[in-house]
Amino acid sequence: MKRLIIISIALFSLIQIGALGKKIFALEDALATGELHLFKAAPIDPYDPFRGRYVALSQENLRMKVEEGKVYGKGESIWVSVVKGEDGYSSFAGLTFKEDPAPKVRARVRYSSGDTLTIDPPFSRFYMNDKRAPQAERAYRKRQRREELGAYIAVRLKDGVGVIEDLYIDGKKIDEYLREEDERKHD
Repeated sequence: MKRLIIISIALFSLIQIGALGKKIFALEDALATGELHLFKAAPIDPYDPFRGRYVALSQENLRMKVEEGKVYGKGESIWVSVVKGEDGYSSFAGLTFKEDPAPKVRARVRYSSGDTLTIDPPFSRFYMNDKRAPQAERAYRKRQRREELGAYIAVRLKDGVGVIEDLYIDGKKIDEYLREEDERKHD
């Protein structure tokens, strides 16, 4: 009996490790070999007591038209197509199917009403050092007041998986931008 329990626990542990490994591999694969997409972003700085500080990111075009009569529930998983615009930035274009070969990402329905639904994009949090996240949010707000908005996220997409590569302000990675801000303050 004891042996059966030990074997069951070991088997269950291996299954959990395998599932976690598969998820990690998919994310790392998307980051390493996925197609690069840039999304305009509006960062804010919340705090998660379990995962630490992060910059919450809001993208544009989160509203999608749906076919008449189709009902989506809050939290329902859907596929959303991604298109690159002439300005170089990507945006969400509409609902699609998993089999569609075009760039797409899995998202969740935030809410649905009539022929429109709003999505929660899968890459809405950029985790940062606890000290840097509030600085990033302040830097963004400072620029926003002067109407010099230049924030975007670089996202790698592969097989429906989207992974944030980095957050940019003024074409610079956020860490580089904040480092330069610190140097200007000390000069």
